Amino acid sequence: MFHMKKMYGVNTLKFMKFLAKNADKIHIMCKETLNNAYLKEYENKTVLIPMCDYIGNYGSRGINIKERYEIDENKKIILFSGMIRKYKNIELLINAFTKSNLKESNFILLICGLCTDEQYKKELEKISKIPNVKFDFSFIEDEEMGDYLEQSEILISPYNKKSSLNSGALIMAMSYKRSFICPLIGTAKEVKDYDKILYTYDYENDAEHLEKLIDTLNKLEKDVRNDENILKEKGKLAYEYIKNNQTWQGRKMDWINLYKF
Repeated sequence: MFHMKKMYGVNTLKFMKFLAKNADKIHIMCKETLNNAYLKEYENKTVLIPMCDYIGNYGSRGINIKERYEIDENKKIILFSGMIRKYKNIELLINAFTKSNLKESNFILLICGLCTDEQYKKELEKISKIPNVKFDFSFIEDEEMGDYLEQSEILISPYNKKSSLNSGALIMAMSYKRSFICPLIGTAKEVKDYDKILYTYDYENDAEHLEKLIDTLNKLEKDVRNDENILKEKGKLAYEYIKNNQTWQGRKMDWINLYKF
């Protein structure tokens, strides 16, 4: 058995074809995985079990995030959290934020995550002085992650659709009653009525990605301006969805059966 996620590279593709052919079961986390052409003939042995919840996974040290980063109390935090790498479109995210209506609103973009590429880190540091954009190039410990999630209004990850199919960050956000901004990748499509819970968009190329992300951020700004409780309402819907559909306990037998042959 092997667990299927989107990967690229000629050698990787050959290896995954080999695994697909010889595995007794193939675990996929979203239906869109079956769009991989080489899985079509193995559909009869694929098993779909979506990512499960992060409810209560993270601790809290009672840290005041706004105080830590010198953020005004009236600001609303959009959080990007995770390893900072080039393929995660950090520059595009900053570009979209600064060109959207959010730049002049009471939102602030907080980008947190370890960056092991020193050259890339220096490049990002050059643009780190942009108003309403904050960087922290350190790893957020599990014992503090709860503070970040609970004090942020919404999370964001502008994934590259060519290399991203599933998102643990999306499930994490929903598990903590938070909406999420991302392209319409497989994990997002699995959420019933995702358009009522998430802020998603689609694109065909890099230029369109920027344009669609700006539009999405503008929609967020307009929604909050018209209804200050809308993110809390979306967060409640997100949590209810996870609690009713994607908990480890609720999917217990699915996981047990996955390992039965």
